[in-house]
Amino acid sequence: PDLNQRWSCDTRQCVMELAVDGGASWPVFSPDGERIAAFRRNTTRIWNSNTGDQVVSLELADHAIAPARFSPDGWELITLSYGQARVWDVTDDVTSRVLYRATPAGRGDRSSPFAAFSPNGQNVVTVSGSGMVKLWNTSSGALLETKQCPSRLNSPAEFLPDGTRLVSACDDGKLRLWRTGSEAPPVVVGEEQGIVNSVAGSPDGKRIATGTADGTARIRDLS
Repeated sequence: PDLNQRWSCDTRQCVMELAVDGGASWPVFSPDGERIAAFRRNTTRIWNSNTGDQVVSLELADHAIAPARFSPDGWELITLSYGQARVWDVTDDVTSRVLYRATPAGRGDRSSPFAAFSPNGQNVVTVSGSGMVKLWNTSSGALLETKQCPSRLNSPAEFLPDGTRLVSACDDGKLRLWRTGSEAPPVVVGEEQGIVNSVAGSPDGKRIATGTADGTARIRDLS
């Protein structure tokens, strides 16, 4: 079997190997560092990061298309497969709630390529390649808001730490700041020349960072 390896940042030595038939992609730690999640095709697995024991195996509706992400408390996990975003309760009794199903949902439909939890874990934002930004209630799966970017989206929409603002990047290179619970249009807070692959907010919510396809990372002040 192929192996995922966990390394110590202090010693730069491999401290654990996790066997996965066929390999695994995009491993992520839970916030407390006690678990690791990674996927292979339509299966996402979670391991105990201290013992290497597999905790649970989650079967997706289709192949995963983006990294799984833990909720801030570490007890929920969101997975993305073709046309579907699903929130899993990864406590002892594993249950799942389907937040979003693309219409039509198919192998070629990358309608929900990104998702993220709000800082308090109560909401989830999903982003579609067509420019649709949707906000969902984590517990019920109810759709709370829909916002439309004027062009396609190639990067995630991310919550800022206050949980009331979202930052996104569209194909037109413009960085937009959205306010949840408001019908006001987004505020353009910057513009990139190339495709934006990722966006992130600083812990104090005063700056955002972008990574572009041309290999450039930039930090912008929001104040």
